[in-house]
Amino acid sequence: MDHSVEEKSRRIVAEGRFLKIGEVVYAKDGKEFTWEYIERTTKKGALDSVVAIPFLKTAEGDLKLVMIGNYRPPVARFSLEFPAGLLEEDEDPVDCVLRELKEETGYVGDRDSIVTDVPIVHSSPWKSTECNKAYRVMIDGSLPENINPQQNLEANETIRVHLLDLKNAETEMKKLIDENNYVINGRIYGIIEGISFAKKYMM
Repeated sequence: MDHSVEEKSRRIVAEGRFLKIGEVVYAKDGKEFTWEYIERTTKKGALDSVVAIPFLKTAEGDLKLVMIGNYRPPVARFSLEFPAGLLEEDEDPVDCVLRELKEETGYVGDRDSIVTDVPIVHSSPWKSTECNKAYRVMIDGSLPENINPQQNLEANETIRVHLLDLKNAETEMKKLIDENNYVINGRIYGIIEGISFAKKYMM
């Protein structure tokens, strides 16, 4: 069966400060279809943003997942997420992910722990052109700068920092969501489910 698709046209129909609404027309099996989509106005290159997946190694040797509760006006609730942010002009993605981690959580990540060869991830390709790279970042909790981390938030940001004990990751995540009435970002859920699956079936 031929599954070829041909794009016929693409145009922007509305634009705000941070987002554009576009319309693409494509042909499949001799018929034309129209699809609406969203893209960012702030794109600086191949990437829109970066995401930190931070793990804190405590002075006692425990490993914790660093997450944030980020207030999201569209859903009028806090969302359980990883630290993330938009790239500035000509900013290196690794510099950006370390900057966002420091600003949103106060923690200083270990640059040498970051694997840079990671794929570009499309967050919601059914509705948006937005794409990012997610970097695993290790944090040494014994360092002086990570003993009492201090956030440096922008005026419009309201962010809480949470440390998740990986020994009981799924239970702790559900407790955190219930106690705070959080919505949850899909990336968080996928990683916690992956950890739980591995512990149950692969160890």
